[in-house]
Amino acid sequence: MPKDISLIGYDDLPDMQYAEVALTTIGPPLEELAAQAAELIVSLIRGEQREYPVVIQPQLNHRSSTAVSRKRLPEHQ
Repeated sequence: MPKDISLIGYDDLPDMQYAEVALTTIGPPLEELAAQAAELIVSLIRGEQREYPVVIQPQLNHRSSTAVSRKRLPEHQ
């Protein structure tokens, strides 16, 4: 990888950056996920109203398991 094939994982586990080929991943930023979870728990304990759903935008962490495509695929016919 990535000479013949590119690979992307989901969930951005921190150890993926240390793999033999560092895995490109997409997933929620763990710090933001933890902060939002803590805020929701505190709000529930206090009996406060919260808006749902809480949306956390995923992040792309480009590492060495992906490369730019060498050729463009034909459009869908």
